[in-house]
Amino acid sequence: MFNQIIPAAVKNGYTLPGGFSLADTLLMLPWVFFVVGYAQGSAQIGGEVKHAARSQYFAMVGGVLLNGAMLALLVIVFTQAVGIDWIGSVGYLSINNPALLNLPGTLSPSYNFIVSLLTGNVLVPLIIGIGFVFWALLGTPLSELQATRYMLAWAVDRMVPAPLGDVSERFHSPVKAIVFCTVTGTLALIALLAFPQASLLGALLAQIAAFILVSIAGIVFPFRLRHVWESAGGHRLFGIPTVTLAGIGGVIVLGSLMLMFIFNSTINTNFGVTARLSLSFMIGVIVVGIIWYIAAYFLNRNQGVDISLAYREIPPE
Repeated sequence: MFNQIIPAAVKNGYTLPGGFSLADTLLMLPWVFFVVGYAQGSAQIGGEVKHAARSQYFAMVGGVLLNGAMLALLVIVFTQAVGIDWIGSVGYLSINNPALLNLPGTLSPSYNFIVSLLTGNVLVPLIIGIGFVFWALLGTPLSELQATRYMLAWAVDRMVPAPLGDVSERFHSPVKAIVFCTVTGTLALIALLAFPQASLLGALLAQIAAFILVSIAGIVFPFRLRHVWESAGGHRLFGIPTVTLAGIGGVIVLGSLMLMFIFNSTINTNFGVTARLSLSFMIGVIVVGIIWYIAAYFLNRNQGVDISLAYREIPPE
């Protein structure tokens, strides 16, 4: 069966790669972002980390480099074992004519599945399974930490009801926000199981859009709030604020990812189930966010509170 994959794919229209392709490599960036793009998550708890200026830098940048090194190692070993032509062929058949693979049900020839078959060692799929369990266990508390810290910040800025920002005197944690996130997260998981189109990838485009907005904020930050930027160190590179340079890089890279996700036919083929959902979700998040802010602004103004003042100083510790 192994030796029949490449001929079968070529017979069904697959063109074997002729060497390195920068275009094809760039088309993998959305997947790479989905894997390593969440290293920034620890920034949400930066105020609770000791020596954050140093430890957060090593945690986020070091985490991406370590993860990238492991991914590169897996790719190198896998391609040496089966070959690039075979990987491309099995992927092509999986998308265009899966019946030729003779796999049971809707089983996909994923990396984990193929590695499990190649080794013939029961420990390998066991380790892979344990890895999936720990991946989920680590992802859930990180998401809870991020969401609850968002709510705490929103509550301080009077964007959401104040109880979501309450910190328990007993547990020293935002218990109400944690309960709220747990309930809504559980409902989201139920929706994911009940409606396959509610894929995690359906939210990826909205996340990229959010990061672009943060990058734009970084670009203008030293100029809009110069005194705040200078009080935080005011670092420059070639005379340009480093946060501005980082923001420009973020807009370019993330903007390119977004355009690839929307307009590239290859990406849309792989994300076909969620492409329209992703666009609708992204636009909906932005529109709802704008409406929410406007409503909160006028609601607070009617109570004699100017919430715009909160953005003219460093948030409280």
